[in-house]
Amino acid sequence: SNSPKQYEFIDTSPFGDDPPAGHLKYRLKQIDTDGTYEYYNLTAEVDATITSLNDEKLPEEFHLSQNYPNPFNPVTQIEYLIPVGDVQNVKLKVFDILGKDVVTLIDKSQLPGNYRVEFDGSSLSSGIYFYQLITKNYTSTKKFILMK
Repeated sequence: SNSPKQYEFIDTSPFGDDPPAGHLKYRLKQIDTDGTYEYYNLTAEVDATITSLNDEKLPEEFHLSQNYPNPFNPVTQIEYLIPVGDVQNVKLKVFDILGKDVVTLIDKSQLPGNYRVEFDGSSLSSGIYFYQLITKNYTSTKKFILMK
C-alpha cells in the first residue's frame, strides 16, 4: 500500500519474566504477500520505562517495610519496593547490634516491583538486629528483634 500506516507493538521480551527497560532500538520488517521481506533502517529509538507488569501498577518510590512478625522466632518476612525507573542494584543486609555484617540476603540487580524476602535467624542468638536496604539512590534501615 502507498498510504501511511500506523503500527503498535507490545514487547513481550525474549528474556524470561524480566521485561526490557532502558534504551531500546526497534526497526520495521516488511513482509510482502509473496513472502519476501525487507528490514528498514533504524527509524526510532525509545527510552522505555516500565509502569506496570502483568496489569499490576509498579511502585513510584522506594520503601522498606517493617518486618513481620516482629519480634520473631526464628523466621520473619521483609518486604521492600523498587520504583519505576532503571534497573537497580539492590543490597539487603542484616547487622548485629554492634554493626557487624551478619548476612547479605540480596545483592543483585532487580527490576521495579514489590519484593518479599524470608529471613531465617535460627543460627543467631536472641537479640536486636538491623536490616538495611541499599541502592544507588536510597538507603533505609529498620530494627528487628529475634526472641528464642
